[in-house]
Amino acid sequence: MKKIFLVIVAGLGILMLLAVVAAGIALNLDPNRYKDYVAAKVSQQLGRTFEIRGDLKMAYYPWLHLEMSQVFLENAPEFDEAHMLEADHIMVRVKTLPLLIKQIEMDTIVLEGMRVNLGKDKTGVPNWEGLGGLLMTAKQTGNRTNRPHHRWERG
Repeated sequence: MKKIFLVIVAGLGILMLLAVVAAGIALNLDPNRYKDYVAAKVSQQLGRTFEIRGDLKMAYYPWLHLEMSQVFLENAPEFDEAHMLEADHIMVRVKTLPLLIKQIEMDTIVLEGMRVNLGKDKTGVPNWEGLGGLLMTAKQTGNRTNRPHHRWERG
């Protein structure tokens, strides 16, 4: 009986120690240290420069809650406007556990102070067409209504 009691107490002690360590890491982690990494990954996925000039804030459980301020997405090179998208504030909530199996489940996206510059170049190709590495010109498709659907997946 004493051995069972000691095993239970030791197990609870280890769990409490892990909880304290996890809380200490979460409270001392500065998400702004990862701002360049996040911007680089988004740029890589979209195929255009993505910048976070303001602060990056995070909360962790049960949702990964990301907030960014002063966000910019570069326009396609042949367009006059420097940015395709500008936003004063973006907030996204993503479920935490599905991220472990490389799935993204969101329930909220908030865009405040957003300005979007959409347009077409001289050949009729819109500036949003090259996002995500998908570039289908009228010559490539022959019929613009038969473009493939691009799924945004974490890879």
